[in-house]
Amino acid sequence: ADFTAEDIIEMAHSSETDRDVDTIRSVLTKIFTTQEKIEMNELNSTGLDKISIYLALLFLTADDRVDLQQDEFYSDLYIVPSNNLNSDDLGVIL
Repeated sequence: ADFTAEDIIEMAHSSETDRDVDTIRSVLTKIFTTQEKIEMNELNSTGLDKISIYLALLFLTADDRVDLQQDEFYSDLYIVPSNNLNSDDLGVIL
């Protein structure tokens, strides 16, 4: 899909984006109780498209809730709890 800068700005300020962030936050909170990281493609089961997932992850990264890790360009993208969270925060990670 080809997006203009205006399209991205509209997406970032929509109530749908807020809902998507809440969805990803909830899923990751559950996952991080049993796993240390998750590959981004595993979030496709949320019913969100890849762009919405990625945008939600960027918001969670900006809020210092998760970190994104990638071994090399174009390789799998992993999500882990932020290094700035302590173990007491894991229950309320996102």
